[in-house]
Amino acid sequence: DEADSLLRRTVRQRPYLAAGYLLLGHIAWERQRWDDALEWYRFAACLDEKDDGLWQAYFRAARQRGQTPDALRFLQTRMGRLGAESSQPARALAAALFDLDQPED
Repeated sequence: DEADSLLRRTVRQRPYLAAGYLLLGHIAWERQRWDDALEWYRFAACLDEKDDGLWQAYFRAARQRGQTPDALRFLQTRMGRLGAESSQPARALAAALFDLDQPED
């Protein structure tokens, strides 16, 4: 409870830092508040879309919650925005598709 409280205060003071949202997601996941965790992970991934660890946390949670199509759209949109700068968004999308046994996509 104390960690949750401190992290929420940190997020209020520094809402632009993805790490606080990621950690709140982990806490919510451990407490089996699945939908809250998924939202925290999505916030974190949107704040720092170049951090592949954040998109992976969001994708894994979305997959567990049956929201894989939303996560794939997120990764496709990310690739459209950042694909010209780096191959990493395409590799991340490809990894997600392989995880889903959709290598042809």
